[in-house]
Amino acid sequence: IVYNTITGFRVVKHRKNLENEFSSIEKNVRIGWLLFVIVFYNAYCLIAYIIGITEVFHITDIIITHIFNYSAMLFLVYAFGFYGLGQKSIYMPMATEDTPVKYKTSALSARRKKEIKDKIVQYFENEKPYLNPELNMDMLSAALKIPKYQLTEVLSTEIGKNFFRFVNSYRIEAVKKMLTNKKNRYSIEAIGYECGFSSKSSFFTVFKNFTGQTPTEYRNSL
Repeated sequence: IVYNTITGFRVVKHRKNLENEFSSIEKNVRIGWLLFVIVFYNAYCLIAYIIGITEVFHITDIIITHIFNYSAMLFLVYAFGFYGLGQKSIYMPMATEDTPVKYKTSALSARRKKEIKDKIVQYFENEKPYLNPELNMDMLSAALKIPKYQLTEVLSTEIGKNFFRFVNSYRIEAVKKMLTNKKNRYSIEAIGYECGFSSKSSFFTVFKNFTGQTPTEYRNSL
């Protein structure tokens, strides 16, 4: 139970850190199924303990424990088989970097931060990497040859956004530009894909989160 509880905290921490790593967050990245398995297993252990105590003091038929144990374990086998085998790699294999430190003890000078900020903005303005729905922090780090933790720090302290919000702000502006163009004959869903969104659901969710309107409402308001 202690091991699985710690694992649960690690998964929650991973989910909170996703916006610093990815520009599109899909189900396979959030690994919600793994968090569910952890919670289920802890619940299973607790119930098994209660059944065991009950059998000791009330001398009930021990077959109840066997039925419960085998049923729970069978469910876990199927869960790991169905979801685990279909789980794709989340992080790209990259060279090991130095462990990032807290921003208040950052070794980056104000001048270096500005240089990194200018590089990021220039890269996004000129190369438009946000049009790639698979864009993540590893790719940005490799393209700019700057460690991830430095990029994360500059995005947070100099630009005031995490990686997810920074990338999607460019995507949203690209979408607005296409929606404003009266000659554009793309459907709203197609515009989302053209501007770097990986799915219709993530497109609509992010657009409304940024603008307070759905893409359809925004187009109708023009």
